[in-house]
Amino acid sequence: MERSVSKMTKAVVIGGGLAGLATTALLLREGYEVHLVEQNEHLGGRAGTFELDGFRWDTGPSWYLMPDAMSHFFKLCGTSIDDHLDLVPLEPAYRVIDDHGEFIDVTSDIDAMAELFESREPGAGAKLRTYIDSATQVYNLAIDGFLYTNFTNFIPYLSPGMLRLLPKLLASLSTSLKVKVNTQFRDTKLRQILSYPAVFLSSDPSHTPALYHLMSHTDLVQGVSYPRGGFTAFIKALISLIDDAVLHLGTPVSAITTQGRNATGVQVGSEFIEADIVISCADQHHTETQLLPASLCAKPETSWKNKQPGLSTVLVLAGVKGEHTLLFPPTGTKISAKFSTAPPQNSRLQNPSRSPRPPQQIPMPHPKATRTSSSWSQYPPMSPLVTGPLTEKNLTWWAGSQ
Repeated sequence: MERSVSKMTKAVVIGGGLAGLATTALLLREGYEVHLVEQNEHLGGRAGTFELDGFRWDTGPSWYLMPDAMSHFFKLCGTSIDDHLDLVPLEPAYRVIDDHGEFIDVTSDIDAMAELFESREPGAGAKLRTYIDSATQVYNLAIDGFLYTNFTNFIPYLSPGMLRLLPKLLASLSTSLKVKVNTQFRDTKLRQILSYPAVFLSSDPSHTPALYHLMSHTDLVQGVSYPRGGFTAFIKALISLIDDAVLHLGTPVSAITTQGRNATGVQVGSEFIEADIVISCADQHHTETQLLPASLCAKPETSWKNKQPGLSTVLVLAGVKGEHTLLFPPTGTKISAKFSTAPPQNSRLQNPSRSPRPPQQIPMPHPKATRTSSSWSQYPPMSPLVTGPLTEKNLTWWAGSQ
């Protein structure tokens, strides 16, 4: 049941990452008094930046995807994305290289991609078009039916369009992305292109529901862009929308206070911030195990012990010459030592503002990332002059996840 702003005027948002900033902006649009509480001294969450000796790295997301959803959000806030960001299309978005040095440039030109698929595997061009048509259909359904809704009633989910796609949706939840791709395509590189979006879900294709083949619509149809100035520019754009919010930075929330089944505010150290509603944009695990009383948790604490966390990442932000290369092991095991040398030279500089010419940057795994525990406290910040061989030869698909 919806409640009017006149009866509920003060809101507390926990977390100043992308979700928290967007939530704050939308609440302000509706006339709420909003207090945004963030444990760090800066806003942006995982979308951070790091600068050293003339180099600048995005420490979180760097690809700008789903431009329609982004534009929709800024329109809701009474402005336009074009007023805030200078978006640079990346064509090609990325390059897939095989063991023999042969490469495939991945673009958002579906005709060119279908021709390329066909050249590598007879019949794959038509299969790609069918695959992308399905991805686009499911993507549009996800956007309109789930992203652009407040879930206040179920009538939209009983529409003919939703009911018509229901069998496909249920089937795509019962199989993996890897199975869906591998049953349609035989060529290894084509499989990798269509399986790659699993990385955005912090997973691997064998553990990702086939439903997420919708992500191929984002890179193969909509295309990939990069905000000039890095994702910091995107964070600044969001911050510009919340001038009327009360910010509490460097303020960890210790508890969400409640009365019955209703939130009454948040406890931050010895201070209490009263609120009519509390919206936690922190991780669900943290919210339920650290902030809420057990009686109000959606899941019992014991259920989290059986959850498989997403793949983590440990990166060295090193300045090198050339573009970085992602390595795909053939069976999820150790990668050949021949990949342990520096990346090829003389590749294009996609974003000159991020580093002094001619070097670029490459994320490099922690030397002991495959062990059960590792700490960067033993290692000083990497110098941009580090352009030698990677220190770890036994790189794996799951490096850093254990």
